[in-house]
Amino acid sequence: MGSSTILDVLGSIMIGGLLMLNLARLYNSASMHSGQYTMEAIVEQNLVDVFTLMEGDMLRIGYLKGQENLTYANQAITIADTNRLVFLADVDDNGSFDTIEFAVGRPDSLTSTPNPFDRPFWRRANGAGPRIGSYGITQFNLEYFDFMGAKLATPVANKGSIATISITVAVESPYLSDRDFPNYNAKAYWKQVRLAIPNLRYK
Repeated sequence: MGSSTILDVLGSIMIGGLLMLNLARLYNSASMHSGQYTMEAIVEQNLVDVFTLMEGDMLRIGYLKGQENLTYANQAITIADTNRLVFLADVDDNGSFDTIEFAVGRPDSLTSTPNPFDRPFWRRANGAGPRIGSYGITQFNLEYFDFMGAKLATPVANKGSIATISITVAVESPYLSDRDFPNYNAKAYWKQVRLAIPNLRYK
């Protein structure tokens, strides 16, 4: 076998090795991006779920089947704080009030997920309901405004003055999306600037 043939074989091996290395890198990159896209889709769906759950209940604040002009609207909200809201609403449309609570806990109280920033989230009806950690909520803030649009100090003392509520929610993936976590992690953000509660217009 001539020296040129040996060099050709060695050159082919080197080129083949480089091609295999590049293919491996391409596969790893595609796999990582696929994982990121999946996590982003999950986070966006989690945010939609939180938004749908909260807005659906909160639009019923003060609602009672069979009643129209509510004279007790000033009693419909019992607790109004930056990270906790408790109110009366007939959410199952059976003619009697349910006590609904939305609240979040501290990040260090949720240790079941790798994300150090996500918080436990509660939605309770009549005192019952699980703590939900899988949504990956990292920010949850409620602000309250009166009928003139002025912001109310929290916790709100005179709940009967509440006309609209501003809701801010940020959601991250509770789990590792890639090896660069937390420098990169799927995130989604929602701000409901002013949610007008229909039954609270009757002060």
